[in-house]
Amino acid sequence: MEDLATACCPGLATGDALAGGVAALGLTMVSNFFFERHAWLHFLVGLVFCYFGIRILITSPAKPVPIVGQSKLLGGYTSTFFMTLTNPATFASVFGMYAGLGVKIPKDEYLSAALLATAIFIGTAAWWLAIGATLSFCHNGLSKSAISTINIVSGALIVAVGVAFVVWV
Repeated sequence: MEDLATACCPGLATGDALAGGVAALGLTMVSNFFFERHAWLHFLVGLVFCYFGIRILITSPAKPVPIVGQSKLLGGYTSTFFMTLTNPATFASVFGMYAGLGVKIPKDEYLSAALLATAIFIGTAAWWLAIGATLSFCHNGLSKSAISTINIVSGALIVAVGVAFVVWV
């Protein structure tokens, strides 16, 4: 289990970094689209956060699914990498964050784009490693009530971020 988590984390981080790098390198037409609609998108992203936060709040914890078979590290990395790249939400969230935060990379600023992609990789890798380490540490030790509490806290935080986005238009 830990080997699969170890392989998946870099796959997710690489996919996110590539999406961030592509966005930073100049899809100016797309980034101009997002920048011109900054307030509207900010509001829409806030509503999406509120929706997902509420869904987390009202959903009961899922039952653990047993993992069948042994996965190879390269397979775990490759599958999560391509899953991340083919997920439209990856690119939408990157462009949405760039628009929401006002990030603009001037044309032909390849070093800035590379640094931004590297920062995305490091942040995503750290995030998923922390999640993987926490889950490995807890393994089967979390009760249903503990998972419910985690869902309530995380759902409330996501709703709060959504409300902040909606209000901060």
